[in-house]
Amino acid sequence: MLLKSLSKHARWSMGCALCVLVFSFLVSRFWHPAYGFTSFLQMDVSSDPTKISAFKEVPVYIYKETGGYDGQYYAQIAYDPSLKSHELNAAMDSLPYRARRILPSVLAYVFALGNPHWIVHVYCALNIIAWFILAYLVWRILYVDDLKSFIAWAGVLFSAGALASIRLALTDLIALCIIAGAMFAIERNKKSRSAYLFAAAGLCRETSLLSLSAYLDLKKNEPWFTFKRLQLITISILPLGLWLLYIRHQTGLIDSGIGNLSWPVTDYILKWNSTLDSLYTSKEYLLTLTSLLALIGLTTQAYYLFSKLEFSSMWWRLGITYSTFMLFLGKPVWEGFPGAAYRVLLPLTLAFNVIARRRKAGLLLLIVGNLGILSGLLNLKDVPYDNQELFSGKSHGTSSIIRLGVGFYGCEKSTRHTWTWCSGNGILKMTSWAEKPTPAYLHFTIRSLKPCHVSAKINNTLCYETDVSSIKHEGQLSLPATNGTYDIIFSSDKPGVLESENKDARQLAFSLIDVRVDSVATP
Repeated sequence: MLLKSLSKHARWSMGCALCVLVFSFLVSRFWHPAYGFTSFLQMDVSSDPTKISAFKEVPVYIYKETGGYDGQYYAQIAYDPSLKSHELNAAMDSLPYRARRILPSVLAYVFALGNPHWIVHVYCALNIIAWFILAYLVWRILYVDDLKSFIAWAGVLFSAGALASIRLALTDLIALCIIAGAMFAIERNKKSRSAYLFAAAGLCRETSLLSLSAYLDLKKNEPWFTFKRLQLITISILPLGLWLLYIRHQTGLIDSGIGNLSWPVTDYILKWNSTLDSLYTSKEYLLTLTSLLALIGLTTQAYYLFSKLEFSSMWWRLGITYSTFMLFLGKPVWEGFPGAAYRVLLPLTLAFNVIARRRKAGLLLLIVGNLGILSGLLNLKDVPYDNQELFSGKSHGTSSIIRLGVGFYGCEKSTRHTWTWCSGNGILKMTSWAEKPTPAYLHFTIRSLKPCHVSAKINNTLCYETDVSSIKHEGQLSLPATNGTYDIIFSSDKPGVLESENKDARQLAFSLIDVRVDSVATP
């Protein structure tokens, strides 16, 4: 009865709100008590040795297997957006190329107030914030009040490009959010504001300046060259031009990125061939299938705009510009599953959905054009997990992680407790990061299968000992007031008890339950 009493627009608004909750849930799964959202940066062990010193003083998630990606570079630039730090060259694959997309790095530095312990976390949150702003803008642009407009709205927000930008902490979604704001401003006849927004989008991603096609609203008998149009275009491109000159001055180099382009259509066709071939050869069938569906969707978007000419529409001009640009994208942009092209062409996805909505296109077209949603959702499917991590958290400004070393058998969990068994002699690896190192305490509950005496040492200094039995009791030991990693070595005076008669049965001496670290508050 309540739903019936609501207007059609209000009911679909509730549907949009539900999607926002789903997105929030999917993203929140990546939050880590110590690392925050830094797993989005996709920094791996190959990049770990060359990272800037500031990244060694804050908790940044490192992938054990190779798979590094570009977000790690933009986050490190955020620690010195002036590019004057000599550490940046060693940490980047190409500093001149990465530095062109400077705005997200600057925003992270500004919003974090220059605090090195906040910058990386603010940077990782920028895409999430941009998603919420974009959700509002696209809702206003589309005025969602039926199933087709709802699909168009979701098609932009959950597209392969949008969610990949979040998952990899890149600049594309931030750029799209600003472009949407600029287009929204033009529709409200605020062209000067739109020019400043386009300039900002260009500083997020240089290809965003293709969106200036929105200004080419030529009317009959109107000259192409007008002072107003020249003024708007100049405002839009000048900041990026000046910034490129600064990069050249600061680094002595400029990376054009021309390798990302190729002869028209050639690498687009190769993308089709490689995707279809992978359906029969790849072990990651779901990844390949969703990539194929995303490619079908993107192709549908471009075909629809090419087949329905509407020069008078700024949204059509935006879409056709990126549709044409799609044909020139090179192998580095197309390769991978799904590939970077879906992020680069996010303005095409936005334009397609706006045009399809306003032309009242068929439901089937909207569904096929937005098949990339499946690939987008797949981006947020797998959350990195470390089964050797016994504790992670933050207390009074100190982030701490405890991982299991030799002698401990792994983490076990119930709905209320986490514990680990030790064979008799075991190591806990403690890592802490603090703005100002302070004393801390390790708290835990301890029990054993048979009576024994357990002690613990840090740096060869005895810091804990007690008699343990099958009855649980609380334990506590003092931790050094220092940053970095060190070992806490636990020992039992008696060997453990075999848990079963199986040949691979564990030898269980004692267990540590609900381990946690509490730092001392500083005045």
